Amino acid sequence: MADTQDVDPRVYNNMKPWEMCYAGINSSDIGFVVGHYSKPLAPQLTRSAVDIPGRFGDLYLGTNYGAKTWTIPITIIATDPDDYYRIHENISNALIDPFEDPGQLYPIVFGDDPKKAEYYGHFTEMPDPVFVSENAWTAQTTLIFVCADPRGYLPEKDIKITDPVTSIPVEGNSEAFPIIHVDVKKPIPHFAYVKGDEYVAVGNDKDFDADDPNYIQNNEPIILNEPCDSMAGFTGGEPTTFSIVNGHNAGHFRGTGNAMTVDFQDKANPGNGRRDWGKPQVEGSWHGPAMVHTPITNVTKDWQFEFRFHHTKYYNRAMAKIEVYLLDSDGKRRARVAIKDKKSGVTPGMTFDIGPDNNNAHYAIGRGENKPWLDWKDGAVNGKNKTVTLTSKKKVKVTYYKKEGRKKVKKTKYVWKAKTVKLEDDNNTGVFSDFFGSVRIRKVGKLLSWKVTKINSDDMSPEKVLCKGSWTMSDADYKKFDFGLSTFAVFMGKMDITEDRWDPVKTYHEPYLSFTDAKIWNIVNGGNENNGKPTNILQVGDELIIDTERKHTYRNGMPFDYETAMGSTYPTWNTDKRENGTVAVGFDPPPGDSVDIGITYRPAYQ
Repeated sequence: MADTQDVDPRVYNNMKPWEMCYAGINSSDIGFVVGHYSKPLAPQLTRSAVDIPGRFGDLYLGTNYGAKTWTIPITIIATDPDDYYRIHENISNALIDPFEDPGQLYPIVFGDDPKKAEYYGHFTEMPDPVFVSENAWTAQTTLIFVCADPRGYLPEKDIKITDPVTSIPVEGNSEAFPIIHVDVKKPIPHFAYVKGDEYVAVGNDKDFDADDPNYIQNNEPIILNEPCDSMAGFTGGEPTTFSIVNGHNAGHFRGTGNAMTVDFQDKANPGNGRRDWGKPQVEGSWHGPAMVHTPITNVTKDWQFEFRFHHTKYYNRAMAKIEVYLLDSDGKRRARVAIKDKKSGVTPGMTFDIGPDNNNAHYAIGRGENKPWLDWKDGAVNGKNKTVTLTSKKKVKVTYYKKEGRKKVKKTKYVWKAKTVKLEDDNNTGVFSDFFGSVRIRKVGKLLSWKVTKINSDDMSPEKVLCKGSWTMSDADYKKFDFGLSTFAVFMGKMDITEDRWDPVKTYHEPYLSFTDAKIWNIVNGGNENNGKPTNILQVGDELIIDTERKHTYRNGMPFDYETAMGSTYPTWNTDKRENGTVAVGFDPPPGDSVDIGITYRPAYQ
C-alpha cells in the first residue's frame, strides 16, 4: 500500500449500519448518516486484447484490475440554520485535508460491513448538498470515494513462530504480505525464510560453531553501500582530480528510484529515446554527465568493489559509453571499467584499465594481459552490412546575369539543392549490445582478481559469468598499485555521429545506460576467505526485518539488502489457490537458542 494513516481498530466497535468512519472519525460525530449504498463487486476491469487479421475473434491477453469506487449517498439532518452550517463545516474539516502529503491514503469503514474492513483511498467528488424541501434544513449529496488498492484490510495479526516448519492459517481471500521479525540471541552467519520453492536468504549458508569466537570476527566490513536511489551521495560536474578519457561533463543525471541514468531531453515526451547529454566541446569527443561519490576515510590497502551497470543499444550506429573510475584517497584515478560502443555499428566491448591514465595502463581483462577489449564471442552476431542514407534539401543562393535591353544585369535567386551521404553500418551485435550485469574487483596483497557477470534483469539472478581472472603483481607494480579505494566516479557519455550533425538532424533512439548498487568492503587480515570460516553478519541484540511487500530487508531499522541473496523472491501468502487458507513456511535457523521469530500480516479481502 501507499502511505496510509493508521487508525486504532477499536474505534469501529459498535458502529451502526447507517454510519461510516473515515480517518478514524465517525459520520455520526460529524452530523450525517449514510444512505443505502452498493458495495462494488470488483475494481474497474480493463480487458486487454489484440485484433489479428484473419483470426476468428481476438487474442485475449488478460484483464487489468484498477481502482475500486464507492458511490456513497449521505443525508445531513439539521434542525435550524446554525445546526446545518455547523455540520457543513464539520464535514469539510473532516473529509478535506489541503495539506496532506502527496499519495497519502485514508481508511474508510462502513457500519454495515460485518468484518469492518478498512479500504484505503481518497474522495474524488463531493457535490454541493441539495435540500430535500424548501422549508427544511435536511440536505443530501453523494460522495465518491476511490481506492487505488481495491482490497479491504483487517487489523494486523501477530504470530509467534515456535517450530522450524509451521503451518499458518491465513485469513482473507486476497494476497497478504507477511513481515518477519527476527530477534537475534546468538551470532549467526545467515537467516532464511522459505515458502515452497520461494525464499528470502540473508548472508551465507555455511555451518558454524557458535562457541568459537573466530566465527564472530568479520574481516570484510562493508564501508560503502550506495543503492543509487538519489544523488544525495554524489557531486556532479567536471571532475577536478582526474580526467575523463576523451570526454567532458555535460547534461544531467536522473534517478529512477533504484539506479542513475541520463535524464530525458524532452521530459514531456520521454519515450522518444532522446537523452540530455549536453553539447560536445570538440568533435570526436564524448559528452555527458559525470558524478563523483563522497570519499570514505577509513579505507585499507586491501578492498573489494562491486557494482552493477547497464548498456543497451537500439540504433546500431549510435555511440555511447559508461565508465566507472576507481579513485584513491586523493581522488586520483587508479583504474577504470568501461563499456563502449565502436563506430559504424561494430560490436561494443568492455575494458578494464589498471593505472593512472590510458597511456600508462596495465590491461587486466580480456584474453590475457595487455588485451584491452573484452569482445565476448558467445551470442555475437555478424550482421549483414547495411548502408544508411541521409538526404537533405536546402535553398541556396545562386548568382546569374540577365540581359535587359543592351546590358547584362547581375541578379540572384534561390534554388533547391539536394545533399546525400551514404553511411556504413556493420550491423553487428554482441553480449554488450544489451547488457545488464555486475563487476567485482578484489585486491588482497599482490593478488588482484575480477569477475564480470551477466544478470537476468527480470529476477536479478546471475545468468552467466562472462569473464573472471586474476593478476599477481610484481614488486614494481605493487608499489604503484598498493592503494586504498576511497571512492569512485561514474561518467555516461555520447559520441555524436553524422546523424547528429546532419541538417536536418536525423533523430534515432539513443543508447540506455544506468549505474546502481555500488559497494566497497575493507579487507583486513586477508579477509574472511583466509580461514574459510563463515562470518556472522547478525550479532546478539540485532533485529532483522524481512518486508515482503516492499521487498527489502532491514537490520536494526537500516537497509540490509546488500547481504540479501540475489535470488530472493520475498514470497507472499494467498497467492496460490492450493494453499486453501493455510500456508507452510520454514526458517533457518529455526526459533530456539539463536533467534526468536514473529510474523505480522494484515488479512486482505477482494
